[in-house]
Amino acid sequence: MVEQSGYTLGVAAQDKTVLAAEAKQATTTQNQHQRDATVWVRGVGKRCQSAMQLGAPLAPELEKVSSPATVPGMLDQVQRTLSLLGKHAADMDKVGLPVQSHIRAIPH
Repeated sequence: MVEQSGYTLGVAAQDKTVLAAEAKQATTTQNQHQRDATVWVRGVGKRCQSAMQLGAPLAPELEKVSSPATVPGMLDQVQRTLSLLGKHAADMDKVGLPVQSHIRAIPH
């Protein structure tokens, strides 16, 4: 019985170590995706500002694109931005700033 409990405690300790390593990896991956999304959102925002300066009639929300600090906030921002880019793609094409390359470069 003593051997069994020692084995069980050993397995539990290994499981805890594995779970901690997996959680750390998941956090690292999530943080990298958040950074990638922030870079993408800022790039789109700059492109939209340029298009507006060239006379493209874009939605005001595209002039100042924010970079939320939370994952749900960032996902919402990317979805809203994509929706607006889709609606204003033709306007941006007219001023020589197509958005197709940015739509294809969405962070994953």
